[in-house]
This record gives sequence, C-alpha cells and structure tokens, in this order.
Amino acid sequence: MVVPALAMADAATANRGDDAADLLAGMDLLDAVTVAPLSGPRQILALASMITRTGLPHGDAHVAAIADVAVCPILTLDAAHWRDPSAALDEPLHIREIRDPGE
Repeated sequence: MVVPALAMADAATANRGDDAADLLAGMDLLDAVTVAPLSGPRQILALASMITRTGLPHGDAHVAAIADVAVCPILTLDAAHWRDPSAALDEPLHIREIRDPGE
C-alpha cells in the first residue's frame, strides 16, 4: 500500500491528538506500507497539474497523482468524492470504496 505524505499530513491535521499521531507514525513501520514523499520539481509540477485539472485539495491531489502514475486503486470511504476529479483526467482513476460489512 502506498500512502502519500500529503494525505498523511491532511489526516494528522483533521484528527489531531496522540492517537492520530501514533497511528500515522505506526504506518511508517509496516512492511506493506510505503510512504510516498513529494520529491523534486517533476513531482511538484505533476501535483500542481493534478490540482489544476481536478480541483482537488493538495492532499487528495497527491493521492490522485500517485494513483495515476502507479495505476493503482484509491481506497476510500467515499467513492463519490472522487467521481468528478476522476472524470477530469484522460484516464479515470481506479476507485475502491471501503464499507463496513455491517452496512
């Protein structure tokens, strides 16, 4: 699983507290999780392009940029959030909604 650094920063901002910080720090220790940094001018320009094309905020645009380049799915609790941004791209994003099995 790839977790973009800006998405982690957004999650930490939205969920302030020790539990959120511990959870995010713990993700970096998992073998199956890679934290994707934002590195260098090429990636910054790709992020800026994604923001411009989709209207997504920085953290979500970083998720979309990584998913677009790696051709991997975005796991989300809200697939509807990604429909319009995905439609704005030449190739649509692969969205997988995670649901509570009890719902």
